[in-house]
Amino acid sequence: MLTKEELEQINRFSKAALTADQVYTFSVRLCDNEVDRDFERFGTEGPELRVLRKQAEMGQRYLTALRREVVRLAMLTDQSLNGTVFAKAVGRLDEQELLELKDAYEAQAAKKFPVPPQLRRQAAKREDETVFLV
Repeated sequence: MLTKEELEQINRFSKAALTADQVYTFSVRLCDNEVDRDFERFGTEGPELRVLRKQAEMGQRYLTALRREVVRLAMLTDQSLNGTVFAKAVGRLDEQELLELKDAYEAQAAKKFPVPPQLRRQAAKREDETVFLV
């Protein structure tokens, strides 16, 4: 709601006299990091901003590690893949897409490089003391 005093102030700067029906007003807070004429400015990094910055850095490190892992698995499963080109493409993907790619390449790697068992059943039956026991 526009008060009479506010309308008078607006009319001081307008070219023609305006009525309350012709004017729409709203409040806006403008600010920057520069020192103003009263030598006031926003403070340096507060504790809330430090926490947010740390969380953002941790998220960035997680995504970087996830991208590296996807590229590693892709190159492991596909020898003809150009790692540099694929790494650039992976750099544009979000977390969900990276996780789906990682799962797909892990499945391909498991098929291509099956894990052999450490202990064979025959050695376990013999009760040989030289057999490595877990």
